[in-house]
Amino acid sequence: MTKKIFFYIIFSILGACTEKKPDFGKFDFVTLKADPKGCENKRKTQFQDFKAIKEKIKGLSQNQIIQYFGRPDAQILDDRNKKYYIYYFEAGEQCNQRITKETLAQSVAFHFSAISLVTEVTFQMGNP
Repeated sequence: MTKKIFFYIIFSILGACTEKKPDFGKFDFVTLKADPKGCENKRKTQFQDFKAIKEKIKGLSQNQIIQYFGRPDAQILDDRNKKYYIYYFEAGEQCNQRITKETLAQSVAFHFSAISLVTEVTFQMGNP
């Protein structure tokens, strides 16, 4: 009897430690990951869906962002260990082998705190 209770307690503790994925609705992670830098314009249709999940992204860790959204298209390291991950949603200068100027492509940026949690999600609306 005590073995059953012991195993029940162990499995309960392990179950409580598992991370629950936020509900991202109909967001298509496969398409996001399959179109690096948005150069094939497959991601473009997802921009509005991305805006809808903005609040669910806040508080996620860098590791969770990479797990769900894939590797970022660009990273910026700012002062005081702040980091930004950028994902592009349309083709632009970022698709060139040599980037000579800042791109105006539609994009989203995740702002991370010094403890690697998303504190803000901002959008660049793209070319006028």
